[in-house]
Amino acid sequence: MLWRLALLVLFGMFLAWYEPSQDQVSVPPPAREAAPPVLSEDQFRERTEQCDESSRDAFRREQPKATPDSGDGSITANYRSHYAAKLDTCFFLLTVDRSGTLSKKLYDADTRELYGEYLGGVAIESPLTSQPKTCRVESLFCASEREWDVLVTPYLRD
Repeated sequence: MLWRLALLVLFGMFLAWYEPSQDQVSVPPPAREAAPPVLSEDQFRERTEQCDESSRDAFRREQPKATPDSGDGSITANYRSHYAAKLDTCFFLLTVDRSGTLSKKLYDADTRELYGEYLGGVAIESPLTSQPKTCRVESLFCASEREWDVLVTPYLRD
């Protein structure tokens, strides 16, 4: 037992004395964020118009799936588009209300990548008493429609 303690002390002294040389230490280069594209007003307007058009097309494709004809008029669907210049991405928010059940999905309008989804009850002037069935934006989970709206806000504004 005593020899183990002595060995441990010697090892600790070695670590305190030893300094690796600069060529042995690899320091990763600092991470650089890709700068958003610098757009003129005309380019920004053009990309916003393209975003609106691709979102309108996506809504036309998704609407028959989202709103099957039930005949009772209890299903409504709408969309919102936004070109995020900082991310150089067109976002498409599809909202479907089916008789008190609200579904929201946030997509990249061009690649159709799903960024977030919400499925739960519709709150009418009072907070919901139950948890939504699905509530997430990318890798973040949420517990209410209000939290989902907060998580989605950075994608829908600059």
